[in-house]
Amino acid sequence: MLAAAAPALAATEAGPCRLALAFALDVSASVDENEYRLQLDGLAAGLDDPAVRAAIVGPGGGVAMAAYEWSGARQQALIAPWTLVTTDAALDAFAARVSTHRRRYGEFPTAVGYALGYGAVLLRDAPPCLRRVIDISGDGLSNDGFGPDAAYREFEFDGVTVNGLVIGGEDLELISFYQFSVAHGPDAFVEVARDYADYRRAMLRKLLREVAGDFVAESPVGPANHDGRGLKLPLAHNPKAATKDDHPPPDRLTINHVEPRADDQHQSDPGMRPWQVAEKNEAP
Repeated sequence: MLAAAAPALAATEAGPCRLALAFALDVSASVDENEYRLQLDGLAAGLDDPAVRAAIVGPGGGVAMAAYEWSGARQQALIAPWTLVTTDAALDAFAARVSTHRRRYGEFPTAVGYALGYGAVLLRDAPPCLRRVIDISGDGLSNDGFGPDAAYREFEFDGVTVNGLVIGGEDLELISFYQFSVAHGPDAFVEVARDYADYRRAMLRKLLREVAGDFVAESPVGPANHDGRGLKLPLAHNPKAATKDDHPPPDRLTINHVEPRADDQHQSDPGMRPWQVAEKNEAP
């Protein structure tokens, strides 16, 4: 477990944790600095929405939240450790940490399978909660390492829901990829943003559904589903869906926890990451 997360997970009098929610933000090479800032600010603004705030700090148990950035196969970095949010002050502190985060990576490809594997291991350190959800945002197809199907086979995803936020409402191939290969688990769904300028609105809709259970009936954006409406219906992971795995998965996939060095803030050596996803081809 990350040592820094421990104080935030102390028991409270507010009751059990009802939701562990990990936010995964895309920092691949296709995402420029302004677009990354729109992701951070959109998430922070969504958490500050009155309806979302009321659902998080209201009765019924706390919500544990963590956030990380992801791009290439070995490029993931923690933005905010697990925090059990039961008060306005705790929510404000988490949102502030997200909005002030300094991007760690910027020139790497899009490894969605590795991003999911990182999230699965991160969930191991979450406090016991009634539900566990990974909320992954992205603007491109997986083009590095193993894909989502391999991640779902090799990592622990029993009872875990993965919801997607597609950035690029005109890209039907990308939406289909998130719908049939990324969305996974109980009540999984995909939200669509037209572009990064629309990210804040899409994230708010997504949060309302994840933490408040609100189903927004009409979507003003995005291509139509087969029923002619916006892409807003629950979308379960389809294990038979085709994926673009350029590299077949190895026999064993693991995520190793590596403590960061004091001078590791801007290092590029994968061996120095706080967390490192590693492919292990050797025999057990």
